[in-house]
Amino acid sequence: MNKRYGLAAFVIVMALSVFVIIHNAKEEKPKAYTEPHQDTETEKAKTKSDEIIENLLVENDKKDFEIQVENKRLLEKYSEVVNYIQEYELPKTGVTRTNDDLNTVEYENGYHFSLNSKRVISRTWDKEDGPKEPTEGQRLGVVIGLIEDIDYEPTLISENDLPTIIEKDLFTLYDIFLYAENYPVIQDWAKESYALLEEAQILTDSDFEKAMDLFLQAHENIADMSKVMTLAAGGK
Repeated sequence: MNKRYGLAAFVIVMALSVFVIIHNAKEEKPKAYTEPHQDTETEKAKTKSDEIIENLLVENDKKDFEIQVENKRLLEKYSEVVNYIQEYELPKTGVTRTNDDLNTVEYENGYHFSLNSKRVISRTWDKEDGPKEPTEGQRLGVVIGLIEDIDYEPTLISENDLPTIIEKDLFTLYDIFLYAENYPVIQDWAKESYALLEEAQILTDSDFEKAMDLFLQAHENIADMSKVMTLAAGGK
């Protein structure tokens, strides 16, 4: 008798266990129902994003896209300089001649400017009197011209030539600093470039490689500012 009751109890327990398992299985969503669905959506989003990037960076336009990104970086970094250039107007007084074909203007103090870039392009003077200083309204145009002049490709410079080249660049940056007295961002940039070249000048005799590295850093800085001014004036 006891064996019968024991067997019956065992059967009942097993039946209840099966019931619980089946009930839980109905309540719980299988992994196959959720996870693959989420992975599929993520994968679709990733594929779409990659497609957009690939369209932007197709081989023929990749270089242009990278240039645009770099230009945007520079314009944002020197946004105040952009404002300087875009708000700047060459003086209306003291004009002696304008050349519509070349789009240039000449002033009585011997300064010639491009009306497109607003930069000084040449300066003339009498041998007896010597060159005259730019007027207040001409100074930013002179700064633009000097920065463009100093923006050259610093390649194939020998160890013997480097000190002389640095000295010339330092003189130009000093003039830029003086003429940019009303433009503090340009003055800060000039001081930064000047400091790099000054350090390079000190090292020309003892460590040419380090001096050259500083020289190139300075000219990268110069090239950036020159590019910003060109872009701000409407160039490319």
